[in-house]
Amino acid sequence: MNRLFEDRTTPAGTQAIQNLIDYLAEDLNRSIEVHGEKSPDALQCLLRLISIEQTIERSEKTHDRIRGYFTMSEEIYGPRSREAANGLFLLGRSHVGLGRFEEGALIIEQSLSRAEDQPSWPPIEPMMEALCQLLENLQKEPNSEKVRHAFVLGLRTLSWLVTFFPTPAPVFALLLERIRPVFESWGFTKDVWGWFVRRCHWRNNSFIGLISVLLEEGMFPSEAQKANVARDGESDESHLLEGFEIVGVTEEHWESSEGFSKAFPVSAAKGEFSLRVERLLAEGCRCLSTTGGVPQVFLVFSPHFIGTRITAFGTGTWSNADKVLCAKTLRRVIAENGADSAMFLAWADIRVPESDDPAQEGVIVVGRDEKSFLAGIQFARKNDGKYVFDEPMVKVADDNFLSEFTSQFSEFTFPVKPGAKTLRRKPAKKKAKMRAKKMVKKGKRK
Repeated sequence: MNRLFEDRTTPAGTQAIQNLIDYLAEDLNRSIEVHGEKSPDALQCLLRLISIEQTIERSEKTHDRIRGYFTMSEEIYGPRSREAANGLFLLGRSHVGLGRFEEGALIIEQSLSRAEDQPSWPPIEPMMEALCQLLENLQKEPNSEKVRHAFVLGLRTLSWLVTFFPTPAPVFALLLERIRPVFESWGFTKDVWGWFVRRCHWRNNSFIGLISVLLEEGMFPSEAQKANVARDGESDESHLLEGFEIVGVTEEHWESSEGFSKAFPVSAAKGEFSLRVERLLAEGCRCLSTTGGVPQVFLVFSPHFIGTRITAFGTGTWSNADKVLCAKTLRRVIAENGADSAMFLAWADIRVPESDDPAQEGVIVVGRDEKSFLAGIQFARKNDGKYVFDEPMVKVADDNFLSEFTSQFSEFTFPVKPGAKTLRRKPAKKKAKMRAKKMVKKGKRK
């Protein structure tokens, strides 16, 4: 599977990061004018700049800037300082980014033992402190442009944290709880916050693509704050259940003592596609915690043309006849309902390819819209007779991944692209009244 968002990069996403880099470069120039080039203040500004600058491109110019930071860190703080070790680590990563892998690996290894009392994780705490300080300051600014800078900076800070610090490390929890309130002040809580944490991991996700998606989905702070104003004072359930009609559900398709819409809130139908898939996994697993299992279920999302609708259908078995019937139903529902995406969920025994490890129970989700083809797994284990679910894994699906399931979607296209304007369906009674009025008018003209 490939990294998420690699094919979603847009000029707007690249420009948002470049705007932050330009702002940090100006901040560095101001600091040099006031405090001098080799002052601790200027050095901290330089550290912030090089931590973000590598995002757009790996270049010799940026590499020289990183080398300059390392040299000045040794001069100001000493060769055994955390700051010098931080610079050495960034220098090694820059070598790797420029294709000099052996040299980069050697320098990174040196950085891990350079600072006194250095733990096993990379020595980037000085950089994390500098980024967190600036993030907290920018977040308080009323200037909308600086808030946008803060948002990109916050995501980049989060990406450094989740990529390079081990979760059990005490510093990980301290830094995460320092970043979280900033995002909560913009309205990002619960599912979205967890999604940010997972999607900021460099090895699994394209950072420029992530920023592009967030811009495209209107999830930057100004839009997010507006979206959350109406929710203040509402219960979670009133928000989760509003605006969607769930059809086609029978007890055999999705068993739940609470009913489909409560055990599986329709908020899962909203949001960027990878976020939606993760919510499907999370909400489906809440349902599973009471039912103990779920058969194969198809969900077709139709938030356009005919209103906001989720059509659910499935089967308790998975024979060849069932596959053919589900494929026909899927084709018909997508065509008739103006769907923008469809997903498949199944409870299964999952075995890691080319591994001797025993199969593990879990939930599989495969989804597709006009832009993305994703697959997700959420592993489960039993604890005192109850299912406990791990964090969901969602990635771009390739042809070899879960081919039995993904083949169900490969032949379909969707009438509606994600992000198209919603056209709500008018109630039947209202339509009838409008037709009656038209007939009366025609009669009068005659």
